[in-house]
Amino acid sequence: MASLSGISELCENPNDVFLDVSKLLLTYADNILRNPEEEKFRSIRIGNPTFSTRLLPIRGAVRCLFDMGFEEGETHLVFPKTSSVEQLRHIRELIAAERDHRLQGSPSSPPVVNQNTNPTLSQTVPNATPSPPAPEVQQPQSIMSFLSTLQSNFEHVLIYENPDVQEKALSCIPLLQLQDKVQENLLEATTEDPDHVWTEVYSTSQSRWLHCDPCENVCDKPLLYEIGWGKKLSYIIAFSKDEVVDVTWRYSCKHQEVLTRRTKAPESWLRKSLNELNSVSKAFVFTPSEEESKHKLFHLQYNTAKDCYIRVSNNKEQINGWDNGVWSLESVFRKTEMDWKMAYLARIEKSSSARICWKFDCGGFGFKIKNVSVRANSQTFHSGKVTWSLRANDQSVHLDGDTQLHEYDFTGATDLVLEAELTGGEGDSAWQHTQLFRQSLTDERFYPLEIIITMESA
Repeated sequence: MASLSGISELCENPNDVFLDVSKLLLTYADNILRNPEEEKFRSIRIGNPTFSTRLLPIRGAVRCLFDMGFEEGETHLVFPKTSSVEQLRHIRELIAAERDHRLQGSPSSPPVVNQNTNPTLSQTVPNATPSPPAPEVQQPQSIMSFLSTLQSNFEHVLIYENPDVQEKALSCIPLLQLQDKVQENLLEATTEDPDHVWTEVYSTSQSRWLHCDPCENVCDKPLLYEIGWGKKLSYIIAFSKDEVVDVTWRYSCKHQEVLTRRTKAPESWLRKSLNELNSVSKAFVFTPSEEESKHKLFHLQYNTAKDCYIRVSNNKEQINGWDNGVWSLESVFRKTEMDWKMAYLARIEKSSSARICWKFDCGGFGFKIKNVSVRANSQTFHSGKVTWSLRANDQSVHLDGDTQLHEYDFTGATDLVLEAELTGGEGDSAWQHTQLFRQSLTDERFYPLEIIITMESA
């Protein structure tokens, strides 16, 4: 009898997530059933944005493909000719039955299958695997040891920013052949607790990080360790000179199992610690340049599609990367929806709240603020909430988050902080229900964040 564990996990997702993912799974299955001899329908490229962004992160989605009979190849999930088409059809019918049931307006908790009876379609989805008991978290001494490991690894990658070390490495590298192929900030080291290290390379064309393991001579095969090697994953942490990120979830299709092994620290503590490490490394403050001091004007714009700041008042200086202009942040990342062709800043998945701040300071340069104009656009869904505030010294005002440029009176202030706090939302997709600067990937003219500050001598 075919395994049904994937469907059980899939049914635990929120209704909107289930409907989206089940539609994709049915498409994959139907393509094979309708065209059994067509090779192109029997494989799914792991690097495909639809797979990597809409299926891979969703509980039970990849497991359903394995239950159908797909197997992992070098760069694709493949449905071999030796796999049972009847098994695929069976899984497909179960998913379709649950999808039809939900579309009729009554999402159900998966009932138990009684194997001694002939169940109806509404009974064919197996009982969801019970949630495992909360893992026993280590004592404070072990937690501090874990934090020490995170800090030391974060500091270790900075060794490779040492000019002497770089010069030594460059003497061994065929530099001329590589110079036209490498780009700044494209590499980060990734470590899987406890014994394997690989890298991730940022693809500018796909706007995402790609798994690359030189030891195994493979690229963009994130399920290699869990499915290929049978590794029992727990923590997979990525370190670069700019940030440290928990990337465990993009290397696993068995999220519930992984959670039971993450016992070194509470999840909330881990998120907080990573946020603090990243905040210390960033803390960027805008201060008047020579050109801006001359004209007593600071003008900044940010475009999410290009992921780029334009410092209009400083000869249109370009700053690439949203986080390279941020003063402080907590649980925020830039989300690219390749299927919908949209980009925005959002909360990190599974985080209940997030915060991001930008800061401008002119006090140390002999200036004070005369007036301020700000556009800070945000969108919310369901019960999601974005709270914007603009503050200076003892003054503070709330912003509406619309698309208009609004003027505010902060006369006499010497520094200014723009802050967004993201909270609320519903279900496992709550993080997507609060979005900053959402815009089309083809929209390179509109700037959903814009700050204009005129100054005067103090």
